Amino acid sequence: MNWNLVVLGLIGTILLIVGWNYRKRDQIQNWGWRIGLLLMVGLALCFAAVFRDGYIHSVMASTDPQIAPGLFPVSGLVSNTAMAMGFGLLALGGFSLFQRDARKKKWIFGLIFMLIAVKTIFIEISRGML
Repeated sequence: MNWNLVVLGLIGTILLIVGWNYRKRDQIQNWGWRIGLLLMVGLALCFAAVFRDGYIHSVMASTDPQIAPGLFPVSGLVSNTAMAMGFGLLALGGFSLFQRDARKKKWIFGLIFMLIAVKTIFIEISRGML
């Protein structure tokens, strides 16, 4: 499977989701399922990038030195930063479950998108610097 195409397709899907919801933002009353959809597609994007960059091999190489590591080391800056951003996405998703105000959920949706965008740009720039 060509993981570069999967990553590109998921980035396009996220942009379509955000663009559609931005266009309809004044009419939307229920942001909950939209936040869930954005988080699920964002998670799929993270998994696709993990497979594309061979991060699984880095995890296995951390316990077995005979296995060649992937693109990024397990305890490196890129891995730790991506993990922290992933926890931020999880926290925002959890926080949105307890919000009843549609305006706050709209802001959470925007923050989730921005965090996904920053995380994706960070990973892609890091790949380009190797």
